[in-house]
Amino acid sequence: HLHRNEYRRAASLSYEAAQRATLGQCPLTIRAQYYLTALTCLRLLDVNSAWIVHTDIDKLIKADFDAVDDKIKNKKHCVKVLNVDDVQKQYLLVAAQLKLSH
Repeated sequence: HLHRNEYRRAASLSYEAAQRATLGQCPLTIRAQYYLTALTCLRLLDVNSAWIVHTDIDKLIKADFDAVDDKIKNKKHCVKVLNVDDVQKQYLLVAAQLKLSH
């Protein structure tokens, strides 16, 4: 996606990879690289275009187990819009965990 200047798509894919790595047993260094890639891609975009849409995994998991809550069952409420600051917070959190582990 980078060679076609699709920075938002590249940022979205990197962020999703970092989220999947969080669920698995992926090393912190890999997660940090995914977040840093997403952050870099978003910073290459114009300020007004520097956002990605992300599916909230926690709400989707809850939707599968909680059939009573109609708002969560409706998948429209399982989406978040993330900007540079949101991705940077995730990166800093993983970077701090990585620093503490050494």
